[in-house]
Amino acid sequence: MGHPCQPVPDGSPRPVVKRKHPATVGRHSRGGWNALAHSACIVVALGTLSACGGGGTVSSPGIGDQCLVGSWTQTGFQGAFDGLVSGVTMSVKGGVGVTLTYTAGGAETDDYSSSAPFTASGGGHTAQFTLRGVDHFTIQAKDNRWTQLGPDQSLAISIVIDGGPQVHDTDTFPGGHGTYTCSGSDLTVVAESPVATTQTLKRL
Repeated sequence: MGHPCQPVPDGSPRPVVKRKHPATVGRHSRGGWNALAHSACIVVALGTLSACGGGGTVSSPGIGDQCLVGSWTQTGFQGAFDGLVSGVTMSVKGGVGVTLTYTAGGAETDDYSSSAPFTASGGGHTAQFTLRGVDHFTIQAKDNRWTQLGPDQSLAISIVIDGGPQVHDTDTFPGGHGTYTCSGSDLTVVAESPVATTQTLKRL
């Protein structure tokens, strides 16, 4: 998950309008993964390696760790975001009910359609925001590390800062990378990029 807001020059916060994050190589947030180009000939996109030299394709190895395959619901979230209020780092939690689904082929779907709001506090400020929509990435997971590939994804955001008016807008989220631990019914996902977050999830 990316920063939901960015400050304007006068220091007042506003929601990001279709903001593009710098490309990174790796997993989510979440739930996303960036397209990876190696020289001019190999492009990783939608789980397929296309080699321009021979004109053929090499199938993706899939998700890797089969423990992740299935649907999961978010039960906890923690992160520290800059940019909601100018010059302030805020602690963010919430988002219970976000659903993450992984297939054996490496497709990831993050569904925010019925998730609870996220809340943020810090520096004497408070914020609450809700994300709506569904994003899609390709994920690879091995040796307790994950990476997301694919184009940036857009979600609708509704945000209230310091009790002000509710603002509706669109924010753009890139893929990321990090670590995870997976058991039969529990999944913990730690994102190292693009924002440091920790998600706890239960298998549905």
